[in-house]
Amino acid sequence: FLEAERDDLVRPGETFDDRRRNDSWTASLGYRIGQDRRSLFEVIAGWTDGSYERPDAERSYDGVVGTYRSRRGAEGRARLEVRAGRDVLPSAYLDDDFYVSNQVRARIDNAREARIALGAAAGLFLNEYPTGASERDDRIVEGRAWIGYRFVSGIEWRAEVTSRDRDSSVDSLNYDELRVGTTLRLGI
Repeated sequence: FLEAERDDLVRPGETFDDRRRNDSWTASLGYRIGQDRRSLFEVIAGWTDGSYERPDAERSYDGVVGTYRSRRGAEGRARLEVRAGRDVLPSAYLDDDFYVSNQVRARIDNAREARIALGAAAGLFLNEYPTGASERDDRIVEGRAWIGYRFVSGIEWRAEVTSRDRDSSVDSLNYDELRVGTTLRLGI
């Protein structure tokens, strides 16, 4: 759950799913080729009927959702992954029960066998909030780059820089963000 510090976000103790009714459903059909770390092609398309309710209103969304993902790489070489999708997600803002997110993402990183880890990722997110009083639209552009050191398989230290820019039709929700940090990644 989300502990809210702002009065326009989900209330403390309330989860996003508390707003979604039990009669919501999603049906989808997909196709996938390849499942290893080097290559993958996946397409999933479907229809969702999501009903949300609040004490003061009942809202719903029904429409197309789906994802496309493609990954290519070769043993000992860089790997490129591209994703695109459309989804309906619960909103953290009280005025909006949900939002429709259209997104495109790309990522490139070097071979997992290399001691030095290098990579970059970028994304474009077009989010529509159709249920709020403002009927706002957000455009989010983000980029990330990292360098790291792989000690052994599954243990990696990274230094990262991330930039994120949100341009919203509601001026008070615009922001530019730059984060720099380090992480220790442990994997299986």
